[in-house]
Order: sequence, then structure tokens, then C-alpha cells
Amino acid sequence: MAGLARAAELLSALAKEAYWRGGPGPRPVRGDGRRVMSYPNPGSWTVDLTHPAVERVLGSGLPVEVQGAYLASVLYSAANRLMTRVTDADEQLFVAALAGRLVDGPA
Repeated sequence: MAGLARAAELLSALAKEAYWRGGPGPRPVRGDGRRVMSYPNPGSWTVDLTHPAVERVLGSGLPVEVQGAYLASVLYSAANRLMTRVTDADEQLFVAALAGRLVDGPA
């Protein structure tokens, strides 16, 4: 679960949209494994721990920083599909910022 907490930190630090910041971060749930995330209302989003991508990352044995980066990318992509206000251009900017963070370390 440390990887999921790190993903929330990365999203809060790097994403331009306010809904990633503040609040409690992602609420882990055991869903049906079909949707990686949901955003039921402002300030509240969930991550399905039974989704195959989430299970693979959390069970991978990769360092927490790498797990967090993978999950942050997966969650941002899911948000792009789920929310019309998140565009492909937004996602490109987020992925570029995430890559920069991984290469350069925190600013």
C-alpha cells in the first residue's frame, strides 16, 4: 500500500487539477476489478485494489517510488478516460512532469 500512498503524493505534487490535491487521497476499495478508479464526488476518489494493473504493481516487489510512479500514471490515464475535463494534453504534461521527477528527483 506504500506504492498507492506514493502515487497520491505524486499526483498531488505534479497534476494541475485541484481534485488531486488536498483531501485524504485515494480510498482503496475491493471492487469488481473492472475500473481502476472512480471519482464519486469532489474530494473523493477510489482505487480498486482488485484491478489487474493495481494488483500487479502492488505485488511486483518494485521499489515504492517506482510503484508510485506506475500507479500515478495508471490513475491519471483512468481520470483522462473518466472525466471530460482531463484532456490528452493534460495527461502528456503530467507524464512529462512525472518522468522529470523520476529522472531528477524531487525539486
